[in-house]
Amino acid sequence: MPTTANYNLQTTDSNTEYFKDWWRAQNLATSSNITKIDTALGEKAAQSVAVSATLSSSAWTGSSSPYSQVVSVPITSNQNGMASLSPDATVEERIAAREAIMYVSSQAAGTLTINADGIVPLVDIPIQIIILG
Repeated sequence: MPTTANYNLQTTDSNTEYFKDWWRAQNLATSSNITKIDTALGEKAAQSVAVSATLSSSAWTGSSSPYSQVVSVPITSNQNGMASLSPDATVEERIAAREAIMYVSSQAAGTLTINADGIVPLVDIPIQIIILG
């Protein structure tokens, strides 16, 4: 039976016997397409890691927007990272983060660069970084 290149998912064509084979393959508990997708996504999720960092109010660079700050994180050049405000941020920190209009502008091995298009925060901002597996 034909399969896809990346996840070895079974495919079919209009031939009746191929369709019957495909249907049977979808109902196998250990090798169905659904099981393969679930396993692949589960392995990716298990490899993802959350790390905490702090954007220091005194570490912003630039004389006008966008301001930037480089944060050290345990990330390799072939991984992706996403940053968000820490769930533990105070009201003051959340307000400062909203006013800063922050985003990840680039990444390299070991670092993420955070830019701020708005007002430079006058308080430290706790962030959470998810490093995708």
